[in-house]
Amino acid sequence: MLTKKNQFENVLLDYTRYLRTEQGLLENSIKSYKQDLSEFGAYIQKENILLVKVDRFTILDWLNYLQNSGKSNNSIVHMVSSLRKFFAYLSDDQQIQIDPMLKVTTPKKNSHLPQVLTATEIEAVLAVPDISTTLGLRNRALLETMYATGFRVSEICNLKLADLHDELGLITTIGKGQKQRIVPIGEMSLLYISKYFRIDFF
Repeated sequence: MLTKKNQFENVLLDYTRYLRTEQGLLENSIKSYKQDLSEFGAYIQKENILLVKVDRFTILDWLNYLQNSGKSNNSIVHMVSSLRKFFAYLSDDQQIQIDPMLKVTTPKKNSHLPQVLTATEIEAVLAVPDISTTLGLRNRALLETMYATGFRVSEICNLKLADLHDELGLITTIGKGQKQRIVPIGEMSLLYISKYFRIDFF
């Protein structure tokens, strides 16, 4: 005879197969969902609650338990997402009559302000490359360009000399969503680019 634990594990096994074969999720994503759901399965087993009897209040008690256990808000948000997908699957597959997640709202993720370097720290970073070498000149040119434009690393890596409009003091990049951006580029950036490519911009 199957225990409650085995019944949940069998359902979870079917669900992970569904994620893999029908949803085409990567193994890392499947592993993440499985970890969340295994934790939830252990909780309802401890509380002696059948999967088909899980309701909105069971979910809220579980989320409250996680919060009191010191789980981060972002982890709880991920848990809600995992449960929402899982119970939607069970509902669509007619394994449950009512989806308990329909009346559960998702908490907002914590927002973190980006850390900003001080002027002294920026100067220290810019001074790292040895500009007496070709490699050092290249690195200084890249750092100066990143500092002047705020480009992402991926944008910097994809730059071409043709993207530079030195006579206008502008540079073009393709950012997120393949959107083109034209931004000003500082004189120090142009100086080190000209030194590296041995081009006279001034």
